Amino acid sequence: MKKTTVISVLVISLLLLGACGTNKKKADVKPAKVENTKKSTTKSSTSQSEKEVETKGVISRADFETNWSEEWHGLTTTITNVSIVKMEADTMAQSGLKGEGMVALKFVLENNGEADLSSYPDQATLVIDGQQIDSNMAVSDSVGGEILTGVKKEGAVIFDVPTLTDPTAISEIRVKWQSSDTQSEDLDDMFKDNDVTITLK
Repeated sequence: MKKTTVISVLVISLLLLGACGTNKKKADVKPAKVENTKKSTTKSSTSQSEKEVETKGVISRADFETNWSEEWHGLTTTITNVSIVKMEADTMAQSGLKGEGMVALKFVLENNGEADLSSYPDQATLVIDGQQIDSNMAVSDSVGGEILTGVKKEGAVIFDVPTLTDPTAISEIRVKWQSSDTQSEDLDDMFKDNDVTITLK
C-alpha cells in the first residue's frame, strides 16, 4: 500500500513536471473563446537521473497549456495544463491505475467571494476519444470540497484511460464537474454544472 502511494505521488509529480517542460502545446477551450497567446519556452534544468525517472514506464506523452478560466460567485476556477500519458502496464498497475494511460488536469481554484462555496473537480467526468471516465480520486490531489473565502487550492486530477493508442492524436477532451453556493439567494443559481471542452493542438 505504501509503495503504491509513493509511486502514485511520483507519477503525479512527474506529470506536473512534464507540463512545465519545453514540448508544451497550446489548447483552445470552448465555450470560453479566449486565444491562448502564451507558449512555454522554459528551459528545463532537470538532471540526467531525474529525466530517467520521469520517462521510466512512459511510452509516449503530450502536454498542453490551456487558457480556460471562469469566475462564478467569486470562485475563480482555472485549468492550466493537460497531460496525456501512455504508460507501460506494469507502471500503471504499480501506480494504482488501470488501463493503457492517464490524463492529468491541473486545476487552480481561488475563492475571492464573500461566501464559502463548494466545487468538486476531483470528482469530474472526462470524455476522451469516445470514452467516458470518472476521475481516480485515490491518486488525484485533494482540490475539491468546501472552499472557504480567501482560500486557494490547486492540484492535479487524474483519470485512468482504458484505451489510449497515441496521446498526440487526441484532439479534444471534455470535462464536467459540479459546484454549489448554498448561501445564494437565487435558487436558480445555487448549483452549477461546469462543462468545458478543450481543443488540443
